[in-house]
Parts: sequence; C-alpha cells; structure tokens
Amino acid sequence: MATYRLFGNLKGPATAAPTGSSGLVTSLIFEMTTGGGWLDGYWLWVCAQGQSTAPQTFTLYILYEGADFLNTGEIVPGTTVTSGELVAGQWNFIPLPHPVPLSIATLYQLETGTIGGVPATDNMWGPGDPWAKGVTSGPMFAPSSGPNSTDQCAATAGSNPTTVVPVYSNEFPYYWLDAQITTEAPAGSSYRLWPGMPLIALPPKTTGTEQADTNEQSQGTEFWLSTDCALNKIWFWSPTKNLAAGTPAAALLPGACAIFDIATQQIVEGTLQGMAGQNPTTMPNWTNTAGQPAKPGDGWVYAPYEGITLPAGKYKTAVYCYGGGTVMDFDFYFFAEQRFYFGPVIDDTGAVTGPAAAPNGIANGPLYSPNAAVAADAESNGTLSAFPAGTIVPGNSTYQVNDTTTTGTFLYPDTFDNSDSGETRWIDVEVTPVRPKTLDRSGALASFFP
Repeated sequence: MATYRLFGNLKGPATAAPTGSSGLVTSLIFEMTTGGGWLDGYWLWVCAQGQSTAPQTFTLYILYEGADFLNTGEIVPGTTVTSGELVAGQWNFIPLPHPVPLSIATLYQLETGTIGGVPATDNMWGPGDPWAKGVTSGPMFAPSSGPNSTDQCAATAGSNPTTVVPVYSNEFPYYWLDAQITTEAPAGSSYRLWPGMPLIALPPKTTGTEQADTNEQSQGTEFWLSTDCALNKIWFWSPTKNLAAGTPAAALLPGACAIFDIATQQIVEGTLQGMAGQNPTTMPNWTNTAGQPAKPGDGWVYAPYEGITLPAGKYKTAVYCYGGGTVMDFDFYFFAEQRFYFGPVIDDTGAVTGPAAAPNGIANGPLYSPNAAVAADAESNGTLSAFPAGTIVPGNSTYQVNDTTTTGTFLYPDTFDNSDSGETRWIDVEVTPVRPKTLDRSGALASFFP
C-alpha cells in the first residue's frame, strides 16, 4: 500500500486572497498514469488570516465539450463530500466516506467553493513558471493545462462546486487544493479496467463524416487474471450523443456478450448472454448505471453475472452486434473507438509520433489489460504497408467482421487494426477475487485472507 499527494510537502500562504460577496469555486486538474489508484479524499490549505473555516463542499468532475463548444463536466459518482469545521493555518484533510477507484489516462477536475478568502499563489503553471511542465507524484500527474483549452486551476464566481464548472483562470494560479490517492483497495472490492469514469469525454473515431463502422462483428478487450476471480459484469460503452464530434447516440445495443478464453479461442462456459444474428430474440440483460434496463445511447451499460468463476489466465471480454450487416451508416451505430490507446500514436507511415494513452497497459488488482506489444497475436488489418493484411501481430482491442459464411455467428475477435495502433472500443469487465481455501490447524477448510 502507498498513499500519494501532489503538494503535501508545501506550505500555503498565511493570508487569503479576497473573493468578493459571491464567493469563488476553485479547481485542480490531475490524472492517473497507472491503474489501481483510489481517491481517498481531498486536502485544502486554510490560511491563518482572511479565510473562512466554515464547512466546504468538494467534488470531482470529468470535463467534456458540450453544446456550442462550451466546456462542462460530469461529476464522478461517490466523490462529493462536505467537510467539517476547518482549521486555520494548516492543511485540512477531507476524507470520502468510501474510496473511489479512478481510471488511467483520464483528466479529472477537483473542485471546492467558498465565500470569503481563498489561498492563492499566482504564476505557477505558465511558461517559465515552476510547474510549467506539470507536477508528478507517483501515479499522479497535474498538467499545466486541461482538455479543450481548459485552464489548470480554473476558477469562477460561486460557492457550490456541484453546480458550476470553472474553465478559465488568470495569472496561472494555484489555489492550494490537493487530492489523496491510495493504492490499497477496500476489502472485498471488485475491479474494472475503467472505473470512476462515468463519461468517455474524447470525440470518437469514425470512418467518415456520414458513416460509422457498423458491419456485423464481434470485438473485445484482452485481459489477464493473476488469480481466480468471480465474473461480476461485462461493461460496454453505448455511445452518447457527442456534440464535439457531431456523432449521434448509439442506435443499437450489442445482441450478445461473452468471455473468450484466448488459449482455446472459445467462449467460456456460462458467459454467453444473448444471441447472434440480425434480429435476436434474446438479448443480454443490459442494465444502465442507475440499475434500470438500458437503451442504446445510455453510456456505460453492463450485463450482470452470478456463479461464474474465471480461473487465473488470459481472456477477452467481448460483444457481438449484427449492426447493419454490411451497411455502414449511423442508422446502425453501436460502438465508439479511440485510436492509439494500447499502442503509440503513429503517422500514416507507421512512424511513432507520441505515446499511447496506456503505454504499459492497465493494471488494477488482479486484473491486467496488456499494451498492444505484448497482447495475444491477431491478424493484421490496416493501411500500414509494413504490416500488410494477413500479417500475424500482437494487438489489444481486436475485432472480427463476419462474412457471408459466418453471418449470425459470435466469432472470436482475432483481427487487429494496425493503423489505429491499439485503439480501444471500451469493452470492460468487472471481477472480484475469489478467496482461495486452505486447511486451518484443525484440518477443516477455512478461507485464506492474504
């Protein structure tokens, strides 16, 4: 176990800067560079003079570009908390009731608000300033600016951080906010690849301005288990309307989902829900995050499981959708994808021009999804001349398009799009480690707690 903060070795100002009668909502943007991090709570420096010690509310957002290209955000569930009375002249810790797992490569904006003074230090994030290249602490990183031209440490008038999303700031300030991350999961926790991520904020890749990739196909994310785990859920991102990309909400939900064993390339017994084909009469029990029957475009949806144990090993969590058959049209839109997630950013020649979003894959407890370089072999299919179609290459986030001889079949995802270099199609899995049994001193079976 380890605990991390970005600014815990610093002391804030003695005197607060005034905010005016309407107060000020302040913020800090940070991300996790590895998986397995849990948000434990928040820190706030309270000045000895000029700052209220009354309770304050704190929360965490994912930022995205909304209508008219205006930045806004969605609160991460479980991250809103109100402090008790604060203590002047020191850092104050505001714990969450329960730690919240956070996702890798996702920019989060921490916010709080108050009426009265705030701790403020200008000229920290700009060119030539001390933190112009950002601040790193273990798996935490605070960049010098946020997504979609959002300023680092943005602030706006107000006192309730759950109702406003600051976007802009002046003089590159730091408002003496911090987050505390622990790598110790609470007892009995389940694990996902993308937890604490209620929204896919980046615009999805599409095949054109008027078309989407809607062929009949299966697709999956590779994952490894280091120990036996109960299968809780298969998760899938059913795209919401994306104003920034100009794409609509999904029109269809996948007709089937399952776990494939990579060694056998067969569906693991008991994991198939739904059925393949154009008009499935049986569908997975797709459920939205509110626990209600899901519909296309609901964002994250899941199919629940009970009584299935996956032994330690290598798998693919997968979905199948008939889509439009062979028709490419948004009328059959059902999934979103992001390029360069498990593999590096490349140009049309295959030259590397930037890092992958998850260059070392994603590790979270017993769950691991590998980067493209060490994933299972698949058949290359893309535009890179260095890897002509049919070449066998390693690759995570694979798919399989059905042809006329396999239509209506849930195929093992065994094709890798080399030109998209380890894209993700946002197919997730949730598991809980199964406590192994061992003999106690009397010879009876007992649960082993590591």
